Amino acid sequence: MRASLAAAAIVLLCCAGCETLPTQRAGDVAAKRMPVGSPLVALQANDAAPRTNDLPRVGAPRVESPGINLASHQIPVAPTGRQGPPETEPLPAPIPPQGEKALAALTLESLEAMALANSPAMGEVSARIQSARGQFVQAGLPPNPTAGYVGSEIGNDGHAGQQGAFIGQEVVTAGKLRLGRAVALRDIQVAERELAAMQLRVLTDVRMSYYEVLVAQRRLELTESLAQTGRRSVEATQSLLERKEVSQTELLQAKVESDTTQILVNNARLAQLGAWQRLSAVVGQPDLPVHRLEGDPTRLPPPIKQEQALTQLMAESPELAAAYARVERARWAFARARAQAVPNVDLMGSAQYDDASGYAIAGAQIGMPIPFVNRNQGGIQQARGEVIAAEQAAARLELALRKRLSTVYQRYSTAAQQSQKYALDIVPNVQQALANTTEGYNAGEFNFLQQLTAQRTYFQTNLAYLDALEDFWSSSRELEGLLLTGSLEAASQ
Repeated sequence: MRASLAAAAIVLLCCAGCETLPTQRAGDVAAKRMPVGSPLVALQANDAAPRTNDLPRVGAPRVESPGINLASHQIPVAPTGRQGPPETEPLPAPIPPQGEKALAALTLESLEAMALANSPAMGEVSARIQSARGQFVQAGLPPNPTAGYVGSEIGNDGHAGQQGAFIGQEVVTAGKLRLGRAVALRDIQVAERELAAMQLRVLTDVRMSYYEVLVAQRRLELTESLAQTGRRSVEATQSLLERKEVSQTELLQAKVESDTTQILVNNARLAQLGAWQRLSAVVGQPDLPVHRLEGDPTRLPPPIKQEQALTQLMAESPELAAAYARVERARWAFARARAQAVPNVDLMGSAQYDDASGYAIAGAQIGMPIPFVNRNQGGIQQARGEVIAAEQAAARLELALRKRLSTVYQRYSTAAQQSQKYALDIVPNVQQALANTTEGYNAGEFNFLQQLTAQRTYFQTNLAYLDALEDFWSSSRELEGLLLTGSLEAASQ
């Protein structure tokens, strides 16, 4: 008799779990690593996006066009014109540090690899992907069955009554598990696109900081050359004063100029230190000792056309891709909210032994909530609002990207034409003017004030050239990075 009761309980348990799950198990999907850019797990053929014809929709994501490499082969832009005296070269070439303790120069590639390996921002977003995968697994799991003891008519006529066990199962209806898994899958897609965006932010920050340090190195070398020239001018003027060829006023002017250039040297050193500290923070090693950087900031890449930059931005921006993924997530969540109005079914079966009659008794129950008052009206309205909000956010982001591109491209085009003009015309001309003035001063054709003015103009022009180069590299790297910067400030949404 008790064996028959156990057999009946097993049959009831097998009949209870009648929820049909998707063919592919969530655990199988979660067990696979999903790197950025790799295809995600596909839903079943009947898992098409829910229809929301009553809701406004944004345009479909842009069809990707052939990508342009904004940082492709660099073409040197060298100044032309006759060279001046050796001590008045416009931009001294980087000199490797001397001595046994000199540190090897760093390349841009090594700094990028260092940043990707050490970035806490990358680790943060990667952890969010792991969390989203766990949610994907959980979303596809059905409710656990329930089991327990049941007794009735205990003590009736002095008998033990009816003693037995029951087992029950909540059956999830209307494909809620499938829809929940679809929503969780979109969460993974959003997180992966945020990881791609964060990777671009890190790389762009490294590239911008790299060129900032590179230009700061050149600026320090230029100001040190200027200071050396100023000291030689003081010595030469002192010698001329002793021979009664110049006045005391000219010597004072030379000393003032020399002291002023020393201020420029100190400012350049502080600027270089600050740029290095920002670079070391971006690469994730704030205690990184100061190294020399390899590279030539005067070697400019090919020009960037605004139409190409806009096409690439709209086709490849991970920011925009994440926004469209949020739209799809909201649409699946809307479908899930509508499915929530369909109640689940509760099944329960029991098997008992009647002590009074000696018979085995089986029982069955089927129940479900009656959607009379609660039809998930508020949840459906909330989900509908989230769809509209996500679509409007994607449209807003597209306009914001166009606006940001316009601002950055204006900076880029201004700095590009300034850098070209300085390299091809202004720097060679001022270098030639300084050479002519120096030659005339040595021949007695020009006075000291004219020579001093020519030197000052020469160095000020080269400093302005470096400022233009710094603006050029900052804006061009931002364009190359699809306007994604601020890896240490940005947080994933």
